[in-house]
Amino acid sequence: MAQFSARRQDWFGSISNSNIFEVTMLTNKDGNIVDSDNPLPVSIGGESITITGDVTIPGTISVTSDTANPIHNHITQVGTGDILTVDYLPIGGTVALDSASLAALENINATVSGSVSVSNFPATQTVDGIVGIAGDVNVTQGTDPWVISGTVNANIVGSAPPGSSKPFYLEVQQGLIPGYQFNHKFGAAPSMAATTATVWDVDDTLYPWDALGSGSIVNVERNDTDDNGFIVTVQGLDENYEFAEEEITITGANQVGSQLFTRVNRAFISDTGTTNEGNIDIEAAAAGGTTVARITAGYGQTLMAVYTIPAGKTAYLINMACTGSSDTDASGSIRKREFGSNTFRIQHTFELQIRGGQYNYTFGAPLVFSEKTDIEIRIVNRSNNKRITSAFDVLLVDN
Repeated sequence: MAQFSARRQDWFGSISNSNIFEVTMLTNKDGNIVDSDNPLPVSIGGESITITGDVTIPGTISVTSDTANPIHNHITQVGTGDILTVDYLPIGGTVALDSASLAALENINATVSGSVSVSNFPATQTVDGIVGIAGDVNVTQGTDPWVISGTVNANIVGSAPPGSSKPFYLEVQQGLIPGYQFNHKFGAAPSMAATTATVWDVDDTLYPWDALGSGSIVNVERNDTDDNGFIVTVQGLDENYEFAEEEITITGANQVGSQLFTRVNRAFISDTGTTNEGNIDIEAAAAGGTTVARITAGYGQTLMAVYTIPAGKTAYLINMACTGSSDTDASGSIRKREFGSNTFRIQHTFELQIRGGQYNYTFGAPLVFSEKTDIEIRIVNRSNNKRITSAFDVLLVDN
């Protein structure tokens, strides 16, 4: 066997005809044999290199890969003192962390953007400490209810889940349930004669439903100069039967507005402080037109037991009440006229025949009124000069 010595590499070896370099002995820089039975722990041949033992590499190793030639990383453990930072780390199968690594993770703050889906969640999950949630929490209740035990310090905003103790109508009034509104209507006839009339501020008359036609401006008529300067808010429905409102300042005996109304459901003094000294009439079109609402002297607010359902809404009449002053003898009814009809149909009837008569009724199933339907409380009075009052509550629901 031919032997040679290369001082820089400190090799002894032979060259075979197959052009494979075989290491037979390894000497150090002083020429001493390191281990004749275990030559250099590197096997070169075929398509792989096998290194046994520890390998120390100074400096930086640069590895280039792409999706066609990926590098497979096998991580068995990450120590608690080191930080692993990678742009992309595909991990499959089971990832095991020792107790020290788990303890380190307890003090890590993580920010998650997007959606987080948790599957295989246990039926009961206990969370200790304080849980902070920023933003909205949407809870969809399935067949099983959400149960919260212990003390909860929270400000609840939004609709309570079904079955809670929070009253439904309170949530509607707070505007927490989209598509629902509540309206309380009330009216009074100051001194009704023995006649048939609507319960509203103008005695002994049926309400003039068609005075505004398909849409008209209104005039505010002042009957006492002390009411000059007051702002009157008129509320009703426009030519499309949508909610409409206009503020009109009294500057003289008559003040014409600009908003078109097909119905006037309510009017009131917007100012604070003293109320109106004289009657204030809201009239159809110009001065001298038909009175469609009246703010009786000293009341500051119309008292009209009449109402028209806005477009796009269905009304559910929940309850009603009616009273008569001493020794009232009268019959009353809830009447409706649907859009396009000329007939008022009775929906409910009652009697006032008790001293200081009073009638209250809550409907087990609410009366239903479609959009643009006119509603009024009408009285047939058999006594004379009696004050009659009435009120009803409707729940408006978007169609």
